[in-house]
Amino acid sequence: MIRYCSNCKKGTDFPIKSMTDLDNLICPECGSKVDKNSRTPIDKPLVEDAAQAETLISAVFYYLYRIRYFFFLAFSITGIVAYFTGLDKLLYTVTAISVGVYVIGLMLGRIVFLSGIAFIPMGAALGYYLVSSSLDGICLGIMIVFAIRHMFKAFFYKFIHWLSRLGR
Repeated sequence: MIRYCSNCKKGTDFPIKSMTDLDNLICPECGSKVDKNSRTPIDKPLVEDAAQAETLISAVFYYLYRIRYFFFLAFSITGIVAYFTGLDKLLYTVTAISVGVYVIGLMLGRIVFLSGIAFIPMGAALGYYLVSSSLDGICLGIMIVFAIRHMFKAFFYKFIHWLSRLGR
C-alpha cells in the first residue's frame, strides 16, 4: 500500500499484513510517522485557471478581429489625411501596405470585398483623372475606395444588429 510522507514529500510502498500495521507506518527516508490515510497529492488543473485561460484566449481573438476590422479604415483615413497635409511618403506607404494586405488576403481567401478587384482600379483611375494627374491622385483614389467600403461595411453590420434586436 503506497502512502505519502508529508515531511520528505515522497511516496513509499508499505507492506500491510494486518490493520494494526497502518498505525505504525514510519517513513524509511526521514524516519517520521506517516499518516495511515495519506496519499500522494494529485495536481489537478483548477477550473478557475481553465476559465481564466479561455477568457484570455477569447479576448486575444476578439482584439485581433477588432484590429483586422479597423485596419483598412485606419490606413485609409491616414492616407487621406497624408494627401491633404502633403505627406507623400506616408500616403505611398499606407497605400502600398493596404493594397498589399488586400492582395495577400485575396490570395488566401480571407477577403470578402471581392468587388474591390474592380473598385480599387476604378478609384485609382478616378483619383488620377479627377484629383491630380500624379501618383498622389491614384493613392488618394485607392484610399477613398477603402474608406467608403469600410463605411458601407459598418452601416451593414449596424443594420443587421438593429434587425436582430428588433426581432427579439
